[in-house]
Amino acid sequence: MLAKNIFVLFLVFVCISCTSNYSDLGFSEKEWSSLTKNEQQQIIKKSKKLKWTHQQYTQHNVPMNLRFRNIEISFIKGTTNFSNNTSSFNPTKIKISENTCNSVKLTNTANQAKYLKMCYKNYRLSIDPSPWQEDYQDGSVLIYSNNLWKRGFKYTKLNTKGKTKIKNLSIFIRAF
Repeated sequence: MLAKNIFVLFLVFVCISCTSNYSDLGFSEKEWSSLTKNEQQQIIKKSKKLKWTHQQYTQHNVPMNLRFRNIEISFIKGTTNFSNNTSSFNPTKIKISENTCNSVKLTNTANQAKYLKMCYKNYRLSIDPSPWQEDYQDGSVLIYSNNLWKRGFKYTKLNTKGKTKIKNLSIFIRAF
């Protein structure tokens, strides 16, 4: 009986390890390998717990006039922590297509860099996910496609709570 229980636990661990990719959880290979096995298992467990809720939440009907295949995001201003030094980042732009994720490189005047992850899936822009916090696993700022994106629309005073933690973020989103 004990051997059977140990075998079942082993199978569960193997299945969990195989089905999650650290990059899907917002980690680089270096970051993931620096975590203990216990920390990795906790993150994977939380990820699997939220997967069903996320699928149910994102399966919504988006009107045809809001189904933008490509958007351009201009990062106008904001501050984040660059190597233990909080400073503003230089303005930058990124283009992203529907059902893709990307990282934008934010740099400050000292040429220090920090990467901000975002996804544009189900016609929703998700910015700055957190692999550690359940509430922000998809992104700590979620913006649904909007008719104003045709002309372009500026969002101001956004604060992200994910891995990058940006304060007073201003972005301009335009569909093309």
